[in-house]
Parts: sequence; structure tokens; C-alpha cells
Amino acid sequence: KAVSVDMPLKDINVDPDRFQPKERAGDPSSESYGYNPERVKAMVEDFQPEEIAKNPITIWKDPVNDKYYVLAGHHRYHAVTQKGGYDAMPVYVFEGTEQEAIEFAFTENAQAKGLDDVDTAIAAGMLHRGGKSTKEILSAMPAFSNDAAVRKAVALSYLNPKGRFMQNYTNTSLPGIKGRAQRVSQYRKKWDNFTDTHEDAIFDYLYTNGM
Repeated sequence: KAVSVDMPLKDINVDPDRFQPKERAGDPSSESYGYNPERVKAMVEDFQPEEIAKNPITIWKDPVNDKYYVLAGHHRYHAVTQKGGYDAMPVYVFEGTEQEAIEFAFTENAQAKGLDDVDTAIAAGMLHRGGKSTKEILSAMPAFSNDAAVRKAVALSYLNPKGRFMQNYTNTSLPGIKGRAQRVSQYRKKWDNFTDTHEDAIFDYLYTNGM
């Protein structure tokens, strides 16, 4: 069982470009890049030290520059730093290569409470294109119920995360949305010249124009 250690806050860094899906990290020019400021604000206002102690964040040491980076627990990290009065916080140190650290970060963040089909599709797709089999993805992401759920998520990962199909994937008022999203994802996988514009045009033809 992993044992946590206390790490000085000054030694902990964040790198959303590497360790968070760009679609979730937000605007790179924003001061809150890499986390939801409203969620952090709520955590600060209802700060519970015992919860932080029971749920250490996970960090990884980059062998290139010897710096530690947050892999999982970005909101807890920012809540502690914004709360003030703390010089250190409990962490687990992830042991592995950079690619393994990235995979861990994506899978952990995809399974965090409140995340959706977009997040799980991004994580599953990244693992798949990194050479992981369906069985390996299922093992890494127990939130998936079976092999078919993994394959469905991998297929969806070819869609634009900010496109109309993924943003409306759970909209029950749109008939056949999930099946049609899966079909369009196959187009995107098959044809490199099938763009985000084409994807949204199909959505508009099917739904916006009432066809």
C-alpha cells in the first residue's frame, strides 16, 4: 500500500499542458488555467483539513529538471495554496516514466467525481493510441463496465471534444444522438481530411435544421 509523505508547497508544480486534457484545462491565458476556480473557491470556503489529510494528491518527479508535478488532485492543491497558512501537504509520489505519468494523470482525472463521457473518451483514446489493449484500458479504468464500453469510449475519442456531437451526447431530446455520434466517429477515424467543420455540419443537418 502506498504511503504518503508531506511535501513543501514550494516544491510542488503544475503542468496542465502535459497532465490534463486540454479540453478540461481551460484557457491557457487564464490565472486559473488547469482548474475550475468555482470548485476551488467552494473548497476553500468549506475547508476540511482532515479530508486533505485522508486524500493526498499524487505527484511525479520529472527526471529532466528534478521538479515535482501534480498528476491528480489539482483542485485540492490549489485549495490548500489559496487557503493559506500551510507550508506543506500530504502527497503520494508516483514512480514511473513520463508516459506512464501522463497515462495515470488522464485516467485518474477521467474517473474523478462529476466528469463525463467527454473526459472518459479522451482518456480511453489516449491509452488506446498509446498502444494499450481494450483489456488493459478496462483494468486501468474500472469505471468502464465491460470491453464494449471501452470500445465505445475509444471510438468517441476521435470526435471533437468541443464539437456539437460530444457537447450534446447525453441530450435525450435529440433522437439517436449516441448512435449517430458513434457513426460520425468512424468517419473521423477513417478519413484524415474529415474535419471539425464536417462533423458539426452533419450535426446541424440532422438536428439544427430539423431533418
